Amino acid sequence: MSNDLITMLAAGLFAAIVLYAARHATQKLLGVSLPKWVTPAAAGLAMILATVWGEYRWFADASARLPATAQVVSANAASEPWRPWTYLWPVTTRFVALDGANSLRPAPGVVATNLYLVARWQPVQPVTVAYDCVGHRQAVLGGEAAVNADGTLTSGVWMAAPEGDAGLNTACAGG
Repeated sequence: MSNDLITMLAAGLFAAIVLYAARHATQKLLGVSLPKWVTPAAAGLAMILATVWGEYRWFADASARLPATAQVVSANAASEPWRPWTYLWPVTTRFVALDGANSLRPAPGVVATNLYLVARWQPVQPVTVAYDCVGHRQAVLGGEAAVNADGTLTSGVWMAAPEGDAGLNTACAGG
């Protein structure tokens, strides 16, 4: 978040310096004076554009920082009224990644793996999930919950996975 603030302020300062120099150059060279409001207007516009650019760039940057063994299985693009341009081009503010390097097969047809919930301006939240590849079910593992050798859970419950669940498909495919 502090990087976004520094980037926004730097863009505004750079635009103000450029417009300040342009105002003085046009007055000296051409004898034409640009209005004084142009400098703060350009600085404000540059800060808004830098902020919008950062919003759209976040998903590509965050997903590129994932380990090579991780895959994005779900991304949430949203539109919000306070960002009207997102109705034309929704912005991704959170995603779920599955790291196949940490996958275990505690029982036949069952995969236990880590999902990483990544959201803008939030710490990454790891969640351990078990997928029953045969029964198309899933269970959140944590605390005392674990998968037994026969595929049952020590605590917790299997829930039906949604149709076409990307996490289930990726984990069961060995992702």
